[in-house]
Amino acid sequence: LRPVHLSGEPLTKGIERLVEELEQKCPIHFHVQMEETADLSQTKEEHLFRIIQEALSNILRHSNATDVNVSLKEKNEELFLHIGDNGVGFNMKEKETIVASYGLKTMRERTGEIGGTFVLRSREGEGTHIDIRVTLQIVKGEIG
Repeated sequence: LRPVHLSGEPLTKGIERLVEELEQKCPIHFHVQMEETADLSQTKEEHLFRIIQEALSNILRHSNATDVNVSLKEKNEELFLHIGDNGVGFNMKEKETIVASYGLKTMRERTGEIGGTFVLRSREGEGTHIDIRVTLQIVKGEIG
């Protein structure tokens, strides 16, 4: 994936643009469900967008998936992001696979930088799923 920037667009628009571009270039079916989100800070939007880019890039390179789900929803002052595929998956017990993955490490770090939680689930033959939860409450002194 070439680096695409949000360029001031809302996160949902950036995701739509990214998925449209990928649909034209690869034989994967994308299922995208997004709710408009509360005003997120530009930093949170940028980190979430980069996480999605990295996850989709990993899917394209490693998963052999035919279906990818991306959902973004807000509930009780929290933002939930799910990215899942029906690809080959991998054995979560093989720590070296996870530790060696620069992309997974970066996604986990970015999630932490915006105060979120990052959960990765995968099984061989059953695809890979990433769930991210970010609190939207505004902390004193923080914007968005």
